[in-house]
Amino acid sequence: MTDEQINKAIAEHCGWTEIRRADFCNLIGINPNGPKGPTADCVPCFASDLNAIVSAPIGFSNMGQYGEELRIAAGCVGSRGGHFTPNAFGVLAIANLTARQRAEAFLRAVGKWEDGQ
Repeated sequence: MTDEQINKAIAEHCGWTEIRRADFCNLIGINPNGPKGPTADCVPCFASDLNAIVSAPIGFSNMGQYGEELRIAAGCVGSRGGHFTPNAFGVLAIANLTARQRAEAFLRAVGKWEDGQ
């Protein structure tokens, strides 16, 4: 997926509507969580901004899968082959993931990642 596709997919998952391209920012849409309710705003750059992707609400039901996707992206494999080992190396590997890696893990966790694009 392109950065624009990633940003749009995460924004839609977070409740944004009417997302389209704009001259002054990559994408604009209606943000459901504006300071005074829904407002037109630039869509955050989830694929390149760590602050944006870590603030995207994953939801409790997807949290476990998101953790698993982060583990896979970081290449963390436990001593038994398939689970995260919560030691300094595993935590550091996940902490050093890029915004794009986290965004892909997010979309995989919520079932919105599209391969081959």
